[in-house]
Amino acid sequence: MIIYFDLDGTLLRVRARHIKAHQEAALACGGQPLSEGHYWDCVRHGLGSEKIVLLTEPPLDLERYNAERKKRLEAPDFLALDTLAEEAGAVLPGLAGAGFELVLTTLRRDSETLNAQLNRLGLNPFFKRVLCRGQAEGTWTVKRDLIAADLDEHHGPAVMVGDTEGDILAARANHLSCLCLTTGSRHASLLALYGPSRLIQSLDELPELLANRVRI
Repeated sequence: MIIYFDLDGTLLRVRARHIKAHQEAALACGGQPLSEGHYWDCVRHGLGSEKIVLLTEPPLDLERYNAERKKRLEAPDFLALDTLAEEAGAVLPGLAGAGFELVLTTLRRDSETLNAQLNRLGLNPFFKRVLCRGQAEGTWTVKRDLIAADLDEHHGPAVMVGDTEGDILAARANHLSCLCLTTGSRHASLLALYGPSRLIQSLDELPELLANRVRI
């Protein structure tokens, strides 16, 4: 079985990086950043940049804010703030050792900094393939297309593990079940609206679900 894993929020704790990117982008645009708790609560409930810029004081220019934030999010010093989820470090080796084919799928743009981070965190050995956005434009549809192209080449049963509504939509478009983590970038109440196959509270739940082929 192929397991398509999302990266940010699923395998990595990214709160600190995203908060710092917001803070510096808001300041660069001449505004006052939201508090850490307020900003992350907005993210967890799915508020996009177009709403966040209206909550700052004064409201920010959306295009400039997005540009400032984008150039920081994948910068090496920002990526250094990410930490590996403790459960991921325990679960991935076991799944790979049990014969599951692990594939990383991410909307990161910079493959070089991505690969450096995966090496630093010791994740590369567990993944057969890494599917990266690159310069493709779009949101969840990019992940949908990455998975579709991979499935065309690598046939067999597959499942998606993610933490956002985009992961659920990308999985559904490819007729895959989606196990969605509620402790990542989105709140459980939001994820439930998109009808994931199953909500999980920890990656620790994966081995039993997958090994026993529990209905998902």
